[in-house]
Amino acid sequence: YHPIESPDQIRMLELLPGQDDEPIQVKISHRLLADLPLREALSYEWGSPTRYREIICEGKSLKVTANLVVALTRLGPATKELEHTERAKGPQTSRLLWVDALCINQDDIDERNEQVKLMGDIYRNARRTLAWIG
Repeated sequence: YHPIESPDQIRMLELLPGQDDEPIQVKISHRLLADLPLREALSYEWGSPTRYREIICEGKSLKVTANLVVALTRLGPATKELEHTERAKGPQTSRLLWVDALCINQDDIDERNEQVKLMGDIYRNARRTLAWIG
C-alpha cells in the first residue's frame, strides 16, 4: 500500500474486466473525499479472517479472504445492465468500488482507525451500497 497522505483521502478499488477462468484483477487509487467519482460501496461478511486467496493488484499478488473473492467474482466489472453477475458476459468496463478490506490497509492500525471514521461518509455518498452476505 502507498500511504494515505491526508485525513480526507481514501483509496478506491477499480475492478477490471476479465474472464471467469482468470484471476481477479484490480487497481487501487487515492482520492479525496470531496472529489470522488460515482462509485459503489461493498458491505460484506468477511467470513474467515485468513487471507489465503489471491487477486492481482497492478501486476502483484494480493492475498484476500475467500468471501471477498466470491463477492468480487459475482459482482464482476460493470456492463450496460450493471446488475449482471457473470464476469464473462457483455461489453465490460471497469467497476469502481470502495471495499474496506482492500481500500484500508488492515495491517496499519493507525490508518485503519482513521479510515473507519470516514466510513459513514463513504457509504452515505456512494451511488449505491451493495450488500454481500455470502
